[in-house]
Amino acid sequence: MPERRSNYYITNFTERQRAVVLLLLLAILSPLVLSHVRRWETKPFWDANGYAEGITGYGRDGTATSAYVVPGYTPIDYPPVFILGGHWLARILTPEVGYPLYLLTHIFCLVGLPFLLVRFYLPGMGFLEAYLLLAIAPLYLGEEVLFATNIASICYFLIFVTAIPGLRRNRWIWFYAAIILASSLKIIFLLFLLLPLLLGTAEILPSAITVAATCCIYIGQMIMVPDLYREFRKMISINIIYSTGNYGYALYGMVANLLKRFHSMDRIIPGAAQVIFAIAIVAVLLRLRTRVRPRDPRWVALVILAFFLITPRLADYDTVTALLPAYFLLLPTWRSPLTLALLALSFAGLFVGHGAVGLLFLLISGFIVGVKALTADFSGLQAPALEQSCRSEAF
Repeated sequence: MPERRSNYYITNFTERQRAVVLLLLLAILSPLVLSHVRRWETKPFWDANGYAEGITGYGRDGTATSAYVVPGYTPIDYPPVFILGGHWLARILTPEVGYPLYLLTHIFCLVGLPFLLVRFYLPGMGFLEAYLLLAIAPLYLGEEVLFATNIASICYFLIFVTAIPGLRRNRWIWFYAAIILASSLKIIFLLFLLLPLLLGTAEILPSAITVAATCCIYIGQMIMVPDLYREFRKMISINIIYSTGNYGYALYGMVANLLKRFHSMDRIIPGAAQVIFAIAIVAVLLRLRTRVRPRDPRWVALVILAFFLITPRLADYDTVTALLPAYFLLLPTWRSPLTLALLALSFAGLFVGHGAVGLLFLLISGFIVGVKALTADFSGLQAPALEQSCRSEAF
């Protein structure tokens, strides 16, 4: 089978050679990977089990506490619509059918997500490359996500599937429906509106309607099920705001972990740092938007990566998805001094702050290199022949 090629993804290695390098790296890391897999096998599917216990607990006595406080599991921090919807589905499907169906859906979406990204968003990458990256991601994130069975994997798959017509024909209606559904569970998915706003045309009003519809869902829950909503807010505070270490890999988490080491956990400082950082990322994108080709895959990858950078709490399932566009942007320039320096900082950061620093630097490195490459295009620094071929290639 001939290798898929793309003018946007030029390296000194062919797709087959890159896959061989990753296979060798997997072989080297396999003892460590297997040791972690065996540990997770002793108590797998912790998020799915927590969901099941919370939903059935609410079904037994109908109280908010029974739904959100699950002995032996992290308290559920999803809004009441998740509990009520899960309770309704459990009555229709029964736990004996619904639980394995959820696990199969999670696995299907987790396996299908790299395929979607490579096929429709990151041309030039190989499918084998993407799956190998999932297996050898720093801190074993891919395996962690597989055994965690968090609902975020399903949300990401749904969002990226429905965004395909938007990228190809500027038809975003199904994408907006997916965003409303996903953000009704995790409101940070609203930040994915960066895609139509930066990659589409005339999408300000539909995006505003999507935000308004999501806000109405939360307000409706606050009014109709106040007990559940109060417990939801309490769990958000416990799990994230007042957490003793569950900060994630975003800038918020990095600053919070740093302050914790100095016996100070001021929530204002990490929050302010995250807001300033997010404003800077969006400002860079807005500056680039009028100068890039709208369907340039590097621009698409940069916008996708920006979502993860401005998200205030990056968990394992977020970061493992973000690694693919970061890799896509970094690899073509792997021999440049800037890229090598950024990768060295990222590698060093993996040993600091439980890996949060290294993972964050890795994503920021991809963003910096992507911005530099796109800036070189409209600054006349790229070879004219390559620029001409980029213009002629359809998305």
